Amino acid sequence: MIVTLDDEFAAIGDYIELQRLRYDYAFDVRMQVEPGLDMVQLPRFILRPLVENALYHGLENSEGYIQVQAARMASER
Repeated sequence: MIVTLDDEFAAIGDYIELQRLRYDYAFDVRMQVEPGLDMVQLPRFILRPLVENALYHGLENSEGYIQVQAARMASER
C-alpha cells in the first residue's frame, strides 16, 4: 500500500503514543517534515521499523530521544 509521508508520520505518532502507554515512561520523539514533502508517496510502514528499533535498542534507561526527519538532499534543492 502506498501512503503519503504525512500519513506515515501520523502512523508513527500513533505508534509512539501506544508505546508510551504500554511502557509507562516518557521518551522524546522529534519528527520534522520539510515543507512541501508532506505529500511524497512511499510504502506504508516503511519508517515504523526504524523507529521501533531505535526505541528498543537505541534508548538506554529511557534517556535520549528519537529523531525522525524528512528533508530533500542538497542536490535536489
